[in-house]
Amino acid sequence: MLAWHQAAASNPTQPEQARCIAHTWAPPLQEHADYDGPALRWGLTHKLASAAQCCQACKKLSQKQPDGSRCNVWVYCPSPTGECWSPDIWNHTTGECWLKYQEGWDGVTDREKTNLAVNRRGAYPPEFRAVHTTAPEMVAWVAGVFPPT
Repeated sequence: MLAWHQAAASNPTQPEQARCIAHTWAPPLQEHADYDGPALRWGLTHKLASAAQCCQACKKLSQKQPDGSRCNVWVYCPSPTGECWSPDIWNHTTGECWLKYQEGWDGVTDREKTNLAVNRRGAYPPEFRAVHTTAPEMVAWVAGVFPPT
């Protein structure tokens, strides 16, 4: 687990944030992952101090919005280097919290059986890094979900 998760889980002043992480998924989140989905909150302008806070922000938007969307996916940049690489034109930096909605997600929390759309997870393949020469070895993001209730 990442150090921020351990700190949030053991800090009694942040019980809501720890519960948010703990109940997002079992295991609670996925390191080195970037889940897909249209953004409800644009991460470039939505900066938070921790993944626990990002998770909590998604939880607050997890009820259906007037347009039918709801936050069911969140992605956070915890990078200690100050940036999280992504194959787009933006310079992604530490603290970005992307709140997303996957309309067609089946809500299944078993990673082997779900239809959750994932942009990237784990290590970038050598073929990918040959084309994207600035890509790091591993996806720098962490991600979690809120299944429908």
